[in-house]
Amino acid sequence: MQIKGVVFDWSGTLSDDLRLVYEAAMHIFDRLHRKHPSFAEFKQELVIPYMDFYRKYFPRMKKADRDRWFLEAIQKVGEPVPFAGIDRLLWSLREQEKRLAVLSSVHQIELLSEASQYGFLDHFEELNGGVHDKTEALAEIMDRRRLMPQEVAYVGDMVHDIEVGRQAGVITVAVSWGYDSRKKLLNARPDHIVNSVEELESLLNS
Repeated sequence: MQIKGVVFDWSGTLSDDLRLVYEAAMHIFDRLHRKHPSFAEFKQELVIPYMDFYRKYFPRMKKADRDRWFLEAIQKVGEPVPFAGIDRLLWSLREQEKRLAVLSSVHQIELLSEASQYGFLDHFEELNGGVHDKTEALAEIMDRRRLMPQEVAYVGDMVHDIEVGRQAGVITVAVSWGYDSRKKLLNARPDHIVNSVEELESLLNS
């Protein structure tokens, strides 16, 4: 069956922000007087939902504090950029009349700001940020857009994204250029794994 709808994760999938997210997270470590994990350790240990990562280091941290401090910090560390070729990919999908949406744990304000800076707002029917239960939210998108699971591809860069897509019954597509390594993604057994934006475009338009 042809893919009619594509739901994207944001960070690490469309937006190249890993280094900035690390720097912002280290502001929180500084604020709470804790030793920094290395960048490699951070990438290896980061999980979704993000609070599970922070609980490992700060078991008493409140989510509201984490969200506020992170939002303050991310505004200080620089501006993320889209991965090369993403704009062309989105235009191509729109030309093929694919229905596009974003589902992300990134704060809604931050998500809309980045999408606006990238010139991506008009590409999507929905941009959903601050999402912690992605499985339920993915089902709600399909219900609102009247799409069947077998018509939808969910594209993400983390094992959690593959698990969400599988639970929702959609086609799972992992990209290897984001937060989780290709090895971790392969172990999660997505329906497809791609190594370039060009490969992703070919898959989604096939």
